[in-house]
Amino acid sequence: MALGATIHTFAVQLADVDRGIYEDLTLRVARHPSETAAYMVTRAARILPGV
Repeated sequence: MALGATIHTFAVQLADVDRGIYEDLTLRVARHPSETAAYMVTRAARILPGV
């Protein structure tokens, strides 16, 4: 039987103090068994600039 994906949860706090904008985000990212932790974190970080 194949291993399934593991769900990881990231709590992220973003702040733009010049504009007075503060956000708390929760990201849920699935990690495939063949994927390294570093790659998964890179994917999660790549999502954030679009916020």
